[in-house]
Amino acid sequence: MKRLGFAAIVTLLSLAVLGPGTASATVGATLCKANEAPCSAENLYPEETFLEMSLKPGTSLIKERPFEAFEPVNECQGSELTAIAFEGGVERAVSAPLSALSYSECGNCTTTVIAPGRFVIEGSAGTSGKVTWKEFNLEERCGGSPLFPPTKCIWTGEAKGTIALAGGSEATLRLEEVEAPLQKGCTQTIWTAEYVVNSPQPLFVVGDTTRLCKTASSPCTESYEKGTKIKSALKSGTKAVLKDNFGSVTCEESEIAGELTSSGTPVEGTVSSVTFAKCNCPTTSPPIEARSFTVRWKSGNDGSMTLPGVAISVACSGAECVGFAGVKEKVSLIGSNPAVIKLEEAPFAKSSGAGCGTLKWTAEYEVTEPKPLYVSLNRS
Repeated sequence: MKRLGFAAIVTLLSLAVLGPGTASATVGATLCKANEAPCSAENLYPEETFLEMSLKPGTSLIKERPFEAFEPVNECQGSELTAIAFEGGVERAVSAPLSALSYSECGNCTTTVIAPGRFVIEGSAGTSGKVTWKEFNLEERCGGSPLFPPTKCIWTGEAKGTIALAGGSEATLRLEEVEAPLQKGCTQTIWTAEYVVNSPQPLFVVGDTTRLCKTASSPCTESYEKGTKIKSALKSGTKAVLKDNFGSVTCEESEIAGELTSSGTPVEGTVSSVTFAKCNCPTTSPPIEARSFTVRWKSGNDGSMTLPGVAISVACSGAECVGFAGVKEKVSLIGSNPAVIKLEEAPFAKSSGAGCGTLKWTAEYEVTEPKPLYVSLNRS
């Protein structure tokens, strides 16, 4: 079988991982019955919890059209909504599709809800959550007479502006100068409203973020920050094993080094080097710029890891197997003094080489720098 050279590995990896910029990180969230972080299992609201809301008594939903000469302000005295919340977590937002949405007593305007959309709830300051309202489609008609047709607005897509879910014994949802994007019809419309969460009560939003900490504590009082160097080497008495359909390659020496580029939400960094030595077959890892790592809290002082962009090539008896596009499962960072990076038959996202199958990586790396190192769950 023809052996892939260094340039071919670089090309394969570039096609697999290089592309548009990475999306902004998500601040995870959980919906909790108590003001605590992390939210304990007994206080965590379950999957498919119904969030029922209505306008705060004595208030109205205000729709302002600053560029509209005819009826620049419209108010609705009533509005109700129901959302079904699905559990979030660390760097995972709560998704809450709306099952019902209504507007009433809106003067000479009538709003038809074609699609209510869904809320995405992320952690924010204290016990509040940042809410994004997307995938909705609303149609409003105002006025109209035998001589003049009614004005018609169609709003669809994702709302812009501040929507905040403030936790408490009676949580509230506030729309603060929120702009609903127009598909066609009237001019720019700005919405302002405050809803009360009638059920469930109480309701708190706990933002979950990961930190690499100098102490075994949650929340972390002293974390490792951007620029921190990470160095690790095989745990004494162990070997790195790279397994494919042809068998296993073992290495007596191996190191991983990198640097933190983000201290949290999630923890991210670059991988500067991956080396292997004293192997029973030639083993290399090309220095691709796309190599990186992420860490997310899992439990206790431990976290799960991914190694996007890392590639490894093993060659035995003229046959070569290349694992590339990174390792995205079965990798753990076990917090301790020293911490351990543990790979348990961690499969590469993609593999190349006739008949070699999926290349899998097993090893335990002792983190020699920094020490100690723990994975901590923090409230944002």
